[in-house]
Amino acid sequence: MKPGKRILKIVITIAILISFAVLIKTTDLHKVISSIRLIGFRFTLLLLLTFVAYLFAAIGWKYCFRKEARILAVRDLFIIRHIGEMLSLVNPASVIGGEAMKIYMLQNKGIEKTDIVASVLIARVMMALTQVAVFLVSLAVVYSSNTPLFDFFPTAGLQPAAVFIVLTMLIVLSGNRIYMQPLYKNSGLYSFMKNLVRKWEIKQIIKAMNHFFRNDSKGLACCTLFFFMHWIIGSLEIYFILLFLGIKAGIFQIILVDMGIVLFKAAGAFIPGQIGVEEIGNKIMLGFIGITDYEIWITVSILRRTRQLFWIVTGLTAYMIYSKKPGNLPDLS
Repeated sequence: MKPGKRILKIVITIAILISFAVLIKTTDLHKVISSIRLIGFRFTLLLLLTFVAYLFAAIGWKYCFRKEARILAVRDLFIIRHIGEMLSLVNPASVIGGEAMKIYMLQNKGIEKTDIVASVLIARVMMALTQVAVFLVSLAVVYSSNTPLFDFFPTAGLQPAAVFIVLTMLIVLSGNRIYMQPLYKNSGLYSFMKNLVRKWEIKQIIKAMNHFFRNDSKGLACCTLFFFMHWIIGSLEIYFILLFLGIKAGIFQIILVDMGIVLFKAAGAFIPGQIGVEEIGNKIMLGFIGITDYEIWITVSILRRTRQLFWIVTGLTAYMIYSKKPGNLPDLS
């Protein structure tokens, strides 16, 4: 193994381990164990749901490649995407670091470099668009509902909730320019991505993206479908947690709650693991639909955090195994 490649792998591994250690340190393991005992083997259903959601996202990403470049197996894309997404969770550069990792890991797969970058950007755009679409549809359905979906659901609270979420979305979008751009430019990833743009010609990447959106109707339709399924299946996690706690919820209401929580997580993307941010999002969004019980909020937050820790460990393990196999990672010569 060449020195440059060895050093990069060591730096990546150390950064991930440190971030993961911080996440573990802020987690109350006693409460985690108590919450898992509360629902027992049903916790595996939560893991299965998130696995299926991640799988749909990987399939959606496959369709973001140019037709001739769809040579990678879904299994490989699932592993690479999962490693990148878990890295996004535990490092301050957030999605920038995760996307850079995906690009790095795809360089040795026999795919044109412009196709790699274009697919990552297209997937990110389509993920964002489908997320907003799911949020707006669920908001419209819940808001227009004549009957409450919970017996104790305060329908009158929908309007301020909708206003708050829309304002939060605007703040996140504008805030990303304020604090994420300086963070990005001050990181080593900025130089990395800048070099990629110079080396791989930004015009070719834009051309590839334009070609996809204008000419690949099948790819666009399929990636949209699978990304929609990714968000919907992922939202069912909250539905089943509440069901396990004896609270029956409406699907669209739960989707609205989950999409609102995603906005909070986006606002705190620069915080490794969104420590504290996701928990606050859980509390506020559950409160909007009438669930104000402290124990329920704590249990929901702990179970979701536990699931997150499981998949972070899985991603870290996958990277360790994947990086040791010859030919999986590019030679940085």
